[in-house]
Amino acid sequence: MRAANEPSLGKSRGNAGKGRAKGSRNKVPAALKDMILAALDQCGGIEYLKSQALSQPVAFMALVGKVLPMQINANVNAKVLPSTVDDFL
Repeated sequence: MRAANEPSLGKSRGNAGKGRAKGSRNKVPAALKDMILAALDQCGGIEYLKSQALSQPVAFMALVGKVLPMQINANVNAKVLPSTVDDFL
C-alpha cells in the first residue's frame, strides 16, 4: 500500500519535467543582454568600445574572449605542410 504523499501511478503530472523548449532563450539573461546593449548604444556604441580597448585593454580583451567563441563558425579545409621554426623567423 502507498503512503498518502506518494503520487499514484498513471496520474498526469501536467507540465512537470518538460522545461524550456529546445533553442528557447532564458528570459532573465535575454532581458539583461538587451539592457546591456541598450546602455552600450547610449554610451556611444563602437566608439565607446574603441576607447575602452585603449584605456582598459585587459578588460576589453576579457570581453573579446567571451564574445569570440560565440562568433566563430568556420569550416577549415587546409593542408598543413611540415615546417621548422626557422621558416617563421
